[in-house]
Amino acid sequence: MTSAILDQAITTATTTTTGAIRSGQANRLLCFVLIVGSCLVFDQATKVWATAYLSNIEPLSFAADTFRLQYALNPGGFLGLGGTLDDSIRTVIFVGINAVGLGALLAYLCLARRISWLTFIGCTLILAGGVGNQIDRMFLGGLVIDFLNVGLGPLRSGIFNVADMAISCGALLWVYASWSEDGHSAGHKTPSP
Repeated sequence: MTSAILDQAITTATTTTTGAIRSGQANRLLCFVLIVGSCLVFDQATKVWATAYLSNIEPLSFAADTFRLQYALNPGGFLGLGGTLDDSIRTVIFVGINAVGLGALLAYLCLARRISWLTFIGCTLILAGGVGNQIDRMFLGGLVIDFLNVGLGPLRSGIFNVADMAISCGALLWVYASWSEDGHSAGHKTPSP
């Protein structure tokens, strides 16, 4: 009799846990699809728009030159880093190694069992932005379309795009999540999906 009760309790606990895991995985998949899908659509749509309307005009300035729309084809990485390298080296770094890195990040997102929501969202944003820029590199001979610029007076950002914003926001979320999960944030942990 005791054995039957124990077996029933284990079966109930296992079923409940399995259901919660499946529900968490479904939530994670839905979140992933929404983030990646919306980032890619918005990134690629704004790049098509920038190419059509900004590529042959002088930069447009708004809010006392705080915000500019300025079309550029970036041969390098962040802020043009590596843009002067030989074409073959740039291709290896910005297409080949970048593809491997994006694949590794995707594998991490798929395989990590104990990952906080902040870390998951941060990594997903980085992946979405990386794929957005990778699409440009593959179809534009290693170049990425950039068209946004912000600044105050002589202090200006580099020219960037929506994918770069996703990468930057994702990196900030990931760093914050790592910092807070190490116990630096009043002992609060973000629940896992």
